[in-house]
Amino acid sequence: MEEFEKKLKQAFLKEAQHPAAVGTECIPLNTLGRYIDNALSGEEALKVQQHTGSCAHCMKRLIDLRDSLSIVRQAESGLERDLEKINKQVGSGLFQVYDWIKGVFQSRTLAYAFSTAVLLIAIVTLISTHSHKSLIPDYVVQLKALNADGKVINTGVGFLENPNGIVIAKLADVSGAASIDVNVNNSVYKGDEVVGIDRNKGLVALKINGNDLPYARFSNSQVGQKVIAISKNFKTVDGYIENFKAIKITSSNKEISLLEITLSKPGNYDLIVNSRGDVIGVAPIQIDGKFMAFESNRIQDMSHLNLTLSQVTYTTSIDATRDYLNGMLAISANKPELAIKYLEQSLEHDPNNDNARLELADLYYKKGEEDKSIDQYKKLLQHTPDNTDALLLLGGSYEDIGKYDLAVDAYKRGLVVHPEDTDLLYNLGQLYIIQGNYKDAQDIIARLKSLKPPLAKELEALIQRIPLKRLPDNLQNYLTPLTGEKERG
Repeated sequence: MEEFEKKLKQAFLKEAQHPAAVGTECIPLNTLGRYIDNALSGEEALKVQQHTGSCAHCMKRLIDLRDSLSIVRQAESGLERDLEKINKQVGSGLFQVYDWIKGVFQSRTLAYAFSTAVLLIAIVTLISTHSHKSLIPDYVVQLKALNADGKVINTGVGFLENPNGIVIAKLADVSGAASIDVNVNNSVYKGDEVVGIDRNKGLVALKINGNDLPYARFSNSQVGQKVIAISKNFKTVDGYIENFKAIKITSSNKEISLLEITLSKPGNYDLIVNSRGDVIGVAPIQIDGKFMAFESNRIQDMSHLNLTLSQVTYTTSIDATRDYLNGMLAISANKPELAIKYLEQSLEHDPNNDNARLELADLYYKKGEEDKSIDQYKKLLQHTPDNTDALLLLGGSYEDIGKYDLAVDAYKRGLVVHPEDTDLLYNLGQLYIIQGNYKDAQDIIARLKSLKPPLAKELEALIQRIPLKRLPDNLQNYLTPLTGEKERG
């Protein structure tokens, strides 16, 4: 826009210095405009008609000005409708409108620039202002993080996820805040209630109280799709989706879906929308010249916490999230050493990212460094004592090095948190059988029969492979109906 406006101004100045023909100032431009608008008296209008009938130069100025005013009025009266129509097409509506104006300008002679330059500059300004707003959906909000004295210490951009007033924003943007102001269409709400945190994506969910609040639409994405990125200061740039990446989190058997996006300008962006204004990506982070954004339609309801902002004493920095993503990308590319490097760096920035620590522990385990693996699980459990994924994997690590009592303890701690966790029950049942504790193994089998019968059958089959002479009488009686054998040699 700046380059185009500059060219228009240059054309105007050049034409002003070198009039196209004698008689340029015959009739003032504003008089011609009032004549087109039928705002002159009958006598004044007759003078204009008589003059333009004998002055070819003023006749041309009158025709050019009529065309210019028609463009302005069309832009003013139908701009919102036209931009909405353009935004539904592939690409950024803003830049297509600019192309349209440049085409009109370049198709005319330099004389046309004299009578239309100022008007076209006004159109550019009008479209720029309007498009700036229309490209940013009304459910996108601005956040101000305030300290205890009410001073702004950070700003950010988020979006209203649902009609219940849940705002999704970057966790780093609320770091150290005593309170948060959320601006929704020039109305300010307090967002001091934290209802969810996703440390792997570096996101926080805040609750605001309001009526008839707008909320986001989510869309699927496809390679080659045009997108618009929104920055903290509500500026936008265009780009396109270059690739998809699905990264599996091995420790929890879940997946992170990423969009690989190329944007026209580097910068710090918070949100990715498509040309219709639907959210398709959040928290984009620049990695190796590309932006990796989390797919927005994979963001589940984060409303599982109920904290005040003062209770959130930790955050996730951009560096921590970037290193975590780099580590996960390295794992998917089968580069374990590089993954270890990035995950260790991520944990230096954010020691409380449980998934980063689980992934690091898993990498150490696969390298055969069980001690380092166990150390990572212990550190995680200091922060999150009821993390059943860590307790399950810790128990397995203890089993591998023959520390069965510690493994049993880890599994039991997990079952206190989730008594019906079938993985914990199965591992504990196996361990009881290995230890010869058949009575407790039988109890585990009974619990699994109602929760996951195939796992109960696997444990029964394991017991049946053990010579009967090693089994107590009560368990022999228990197995007889299963095998149909009275005894085994």
